[in-house]
Amino acid sequence: MSVELKLFGDLKIKSSISEKRRGYPAILKSDLSKARIAKDLIKVYGINQAEIGHFFLNGKFAELEDELRDGDSLSVFPRNMLMPCFY
Repeated sequence: MSVELKLFGDLKIKSSISEKRRGYPAILKSDLSKARIAKDLIKVYGINQAEIGHFFLNGKFAELEDELRDGDSLSVFPRNMLMPCFY
């Protein structure tokens, strides 16, 4: 069982992916045995909560305590990419 993690902007440096094309996220696959909720998954990759502006689970705004399921996609954006409605 796995989850897809998409890291945008400055958060891409947290990934081990060598090619980091501008405008595209770093896409990582993670085993659900490492994390059951969104907050745990971002910790696995060394991302501090203070670095996060907002994130989406399967295209919908998410909370840190949202439970992850097999096949989910979690998109994480840094603070410097906050959308105006989140200020």
